[in-house]
Amino acid sequence: MRKEKRNQPRPVIHNNDGCDAYLFPSDRGFSIQNFLDFRSAGLKGTDVSTISYCTITSSFGQFTHNTRVGEFLTLTHNRPGRKNIVPEFVALGTDPLEVTSNYARENGFEFFWSNRINDTHDAGHRPDNPYERWSKLKQAHPEYLFGTVGERLPHGRWSSVDFSHKEIRDLCVQYYTEVCENYDVDGIELDFFRHLYLFKEVARGSLASEVQLDMMTDMLTQIREMTERVGMKKGKTILVLVRIPDSMEYCRGVGIDLETWMEKGLVDIVVGSGYFRLNFWKYLVNAGHKYGVKVYAGLSEPRVKKEHALLMRLQSPVYRARSAAAWQAGVDGIYIFNEYNTRSRYLKEIGSADKLKDRNKLYFATYRNGNPNSYLFEGKSYSNLPDITPTNPHVIDSSPLKVQFELGDESVPAQMAFILYSEGGNPEYFKASLNGTELPFLKNVKNEITVFSIPQESVLSGMNEVSISYNQEKDKVTLFDSAILVQRDSDDPDTKELANLCFGN
Repeated sequence: MRKEKRNQPRPVIHNNDGCDAYLFPSDRGFSIQNFLDFRSAGLKGTDVSTISYCTITSSFGQFTHNTRVGEFLTLTHNRPGRKNIVPEFVALGTDPLEVTSNYARENGFEFFWSNRINDTHDAGHRPDNPYERWSKLKQAHPEYLFGTVGERLPHGRWSSVDFSHKEIRDLCVQYYTEVCENYDVDGIELDFFRHLYLFKEVARGSLASEVQLDMMTDMLTQIREMTERVGMKKGKTILVLVRIPDSMEYCRGVGIDLETWMEKGLVDIVVGSGYFRLNFWKYLVNAGHKYGVKVYAGLSEPRVKKEHALLMRLQSPVYRARSAAAWQAGVDGIYIFNEYNTRSRYLKEIGSADKLKDRNKLYFATYRNGNPNSYLFEGKSYSNLPDITPTNPHVIDSSPLKVQFELGDESVPAQMAFILYSEGGNPEYFKASLNGTELPFLKNVKNEITVFSIPQESVLSGMNEVSISYNQEKDKVTLFDSAILVQRDSDDPDTKELANLCFGN
């Protein structure tokens, strides 16, 4: 039954992020319909097949669903323009998890519960200025934490709970057990990326030990066995999804023995990437498919700063590009995180490679640039991806900079441009080639945007190599960003201005 369930198509998983109840707009009246309209209702008619609903979990063990194991978040807070409507659900004899689960059932969505394994939004807590959700557990057991109040750690946050304590692992198992027993869920999500802290020794610069890896494997084994036990009692399958870094070695470093988890059949779906990516999608696809595990491309919202106004990553043509590249690499689906506007256009466009073939897209060499060192000593050394963003500029000279771009299937006729965002020098001395084909220089705009024409026959589905150089011996330029525009629909409002810049007279 589990294999059959796992193999069912689920093109797009949307993580709701759960703050729709805790941070409900204070200018809206409460009703079940208003709550659903705030976020969930926008998913109707999109390519989203699965809602993964997170009930906050920050601090550890605090939820907006009715819990006896953890803490039920019925408190009142003072966030400007927001209010916690959980007490109003309670007055109706329900909670946001039950309501959203029912909504999913009624509207044909698969429904997962997502739990943030070690969320540390509470790291700003101080005794004289308490965090609104500072947990009773952390207050009563400071020995469970990574450090003392306010302590700065090189690869972690002091308020994280340490999973070397059996009590913490047992609680985590109980949280999942309670939800699986009391709610109608098709699956559970272990969101390790919020946040990627498991052991205090790792936060201080060590690698996770074999003993610690075994601790986490044992915890996951208990969770898997629980889903089997509860699932058989209910006559249904409960799948297990994990959101993790897209590197087996990096995972081991922080305490996640991903290969063992897959080999032992402890997980059904692996979502790769979060604040950062470490590999091209093919890496995780090959690793997961070896064990029959479904692999999803985790497309979190970009947080790249100092972008050029026409080269913004938080827009539909970029999500189309990211999705097209992932589908081309062989992923089983797309996972969307931190997208609060569920009426975003791209959510209706990314459910298959075929739907994307004739759409406009804007590809980048780098989409997310979170720092892997934040969670692991020398974490950047595990990266096999280019890192070209305005916050990580590259000085370009006559020595070619070779950059790998992941593309989807772009065989449908289109205008294509290679775009550089740079500063200094004379951009006409730039040289660029794609897969060995020299690209014709088109124009430079305001000495910051340089455009090359891309002959469509030079484009490959999948991996493409761009070579960039600046052939002026006495000078150099600073490269901030690089992108590939694929333009087919001239009326597309998302790409119209950039297309006019690239292809207009």
